[in-house]
Amino acid sequence: YFSSNGPTYDNRIKPDICAPGMALESASADGSGGSSCKTNVKQGTSMACPSAAGAAALIHDYFQNKNFWKKYCDKSYKWCQSFTPSGPLTKAVLLHSGSTMDYYWLTKNSKRNVDISNTMPDHFQGYGRISLANVLPLEGVNDGLDLFVLDLAILNQKTNMFIDVDVDGDNFPLKITIAWYDPPASGKPAKALIHNLDFFRMYFILLSRTLSSISE
Repeated sequence: YFSSNGPTYDNRIKPDICAPGMALESASADGSGGSSCKTNVKQGTSMACPSAAGAAALIHDYFQNKNFWKKYCDKSYKWCQSFTPSGPLTKAVLLHSGSTMDYYWLTKNSKRNVDISNTMPDHFQGYGRISLANVLPLEGVNDGLDLFVLDLAILNQKTNMFIDVDVDGDNFPLKITIAWYDPPASGKPAKALIHNLDFFRMYFILLSRTLSSISE
């Protein structure tokens, strides 16, 4: 109830993603300048940030670790080598991993809350709570999950990019995420978003239905 929630002044969804940040035990300096093992229970974005940053580090290790990545990479793809993921790709994986949350507290005693279990993405949870098991294939954890990544793709003005996706099962839903670095807007513009890149949601729904009918 006390933490940041959206929207922004130009109505963009915020926050982007959520991580645990309430009543967490954290290091506590004693003010003496010397070593201390004291801890304290704290809350806020300062507590949520470390776990989000840790998840980003795990994403980097997932793609950079040669032996690990070789084990899970589908050899039928032309590119199946370890690589250093870009910042936008790391952001995309984090957002892609989001799990929907149940409710948002409106008051301290939580007697008033908002049901957000079916509203993601929204201005309370963004794209949900980080859960890397939703996006990074791991043997024995999410068997059957497929991940396709395209890093640092170049899309020029007034051009299109098409990627065929064969949906051949219903164990996991088809989920697509795009992310990029947006340059800062100067002055006080009506909209802070400079590059507006969109997926055509209806196109992907129709495409998945078409591929499903073919497989049948």
